[in-house]
Amino acid sequence: PDLERTFPEVKKKLVGLTNGFDERDFSGVQPHSFDRFTMLYAGSLYRELAPEPLFQALSLAYRGRPRPCEEMQLVLVGRQDTYVSSLIREHGLLGITKQLGQVPHRECLRYVMGAHVLPFCVPHNDRRCIPSKVFEYLKSGRPMLALASPDSDAARMADSVLL
Repeated sequence: PDLERTFPEVKKKLVGLTNGFDERDFSGVQPHSFDRFTMLYAGSLYRELAPEPLFQALSLAYRGRPRPCEEMQLVLVGRQDTYVSSLIREHGLLGITKQLGQVPHRECLRYVMGAHVLPFCVPHNDRRCIPSKVFEYLKSGRPMLALASPDSDAARMADSVLL
């Protein structure tokens, strides 16, 4: 959109290129076997991505359950800021959340391929952003949960996989 406004004469010549994934990265990678239902977020997670709805939903879903940590887990692979750690505490999710930090790429792919659900976040006002992790998520064949505006490119991409 910015290029179109800046250079209106080339509007018909503009093509958007998205990220992708390298097929070779998946070669020989075996899915990690989780011992319970696992929601896995791969990548950096911080305040600007607006992840709070994820933590609110998990808190509501497992509030009052006698042993939620035996039923499911939220695994965070990658960097998270202190805001994310505070959300985990604030929503009472310490018992079901594992923060693994950064791991080698192939190990991360093992986790992605073994997870039951792969959430991703897009900032509230960014309708054009498609996080690069979405392409590896697509390759994994696992269900995705888009925390994004319904009319965003990322949500439409996630929806199109279900059709």
